[in-house]
Amino acid sequence: MLVFVGIAVVGYLDYLSGNEIRIFPLYYLPIILAAWVFRWPGALIASLLASFAWLISLLETGNGYSNGYIWVINTFTQGVAFLMVSLLVAKLREFIEREQVLGRTDPLTQLYNTRAFNEQTNLVLGLCHRYSRPVTLAFIDLDNFKNVNDTLGHAQGDALLRKVASVLQSSFRSSDIIARLGGDEFAVLFPETEAEHAGAMLERLRQRLIEIPELKTSAVSASIGAIAYVIAPEHPNEMLKRADALMYSVKKAGKNRVMLDQVAG
Repeated sequence: MLVFVGIAVVGYLDYLSGNEIRIFPLYYLPIILAAWVFRWPGALIASLLASFAWLISLLETGNGYSNGYIWVINTFTQGVAFLMVSLLVAKLREFIEREQVLGRTDPLTQLYNTRAFNEQTNLVLGLCHRYSRPVTLAFIDLDNFKNVNDTLGHAQGDALLRKVASVLQSSFRSSDIIARLGGDEFAVLFPETEAEHAGAMLERLRQRLIEIPELKTSAVSASIGAIAYVIAPEHPNEMLKRADALMYSVKKAGKNRVMLDQVAG
């Protein structure tokens, strides 16, 4: 509605200004708005409407040309100018959003990267702490993964990481925050999740992973360390350290298991 009103207002001002004052650049304001909000469909529709409004304002002011075909040429070129600018704006919006996604997503697995995980963790912890809700954090490290890269090559290793990411996404809820922290290490944050529930989910995950043929063939399993808070901490630092330490304790204890600890308050 704002785009339609904007084009109508500019068209009316164009009519009032007559032939001597040229205000047609103002048409670009609602056109740019339409392109930014509605992408290329908005760019196309707004450009057509602006071209029509521009033509009507010229006709109503009595502007004339020596030949009738000049109206067609001028309307066409003006419309093309409107459309080119609006499409560039729509493309700019698409580019900015794609860069934002790439800046928050691990390119191999399409999970959150470390930066996005930290941002989401801070946000979730703030809410859970405010309302005295539980939270659980798990660190997952793949056992013997280096052997896959060394013996089968990095392409096979990348395929295996993508498979693990797919299993992670299908094993947990949409509200859980899943990330690849780098290499063969992953993290999952479970908002409003008690230790017992989180532990059961993580054990099911471990079982699913070792049953995957690609992992079984390569003797790859998962060491999982998790820390559960009855009331979420206000800051993530201590929670991250605890989960990481538990994961390494699993490594030292023989790998391929879940170790979960709980903090009462």
